[in-house]
Amino acid sequence: MTQSAANTIILVEDEDALARLMSFCLTAAGFAVERIADGRSALELVKREALPALVIIDYLMPYADGLRVTRCLRDHAQWQVVPIICITSTTHEDTMIQGLRLHSDGFLTKPFRPEELVMLARRLTLTAVRESAAGTLPDATT
Repeated sequence: MTQSAANTIILVEDEDALARLMSFCLTAAGFAVERIADGRSALELVKREALPALVIIDYLMPYADGLRVTRCLRDHAQWQVVPIICITSTTHEDTMIQGLRLHSDGFLTKPFRPEELVMLARRLTLTAVRESAAGTLPDATT
């Protein structure tokens, strides 16, 4: 059985200043934040037993982009129930459509306000908790 880290967010962001700001805001909101600085390291997430409450992924990163990381996570059944927020500096609709096809749960376009990040993180983690309690999480095999 897969374990869950109820208030842990994995933040995949290569820009140090932005990652520090995001980590500060999320930590102040009561989350534990673990940062991963590149796509290649993020691809290793699928090997974990304990799942985070949420993953936040930047689209443009070295070694593997956010779409590739999202696809990799969603290809593993246990990760299909973990909400994913994608962060992008582009407003190009194709990028967002690709993310939706990969079952991203939310988008933030840079620049964004810290309140937007915290509110979206709270909403997605609360929704996941409610669905889990109600037994309505999507079947990971479909």
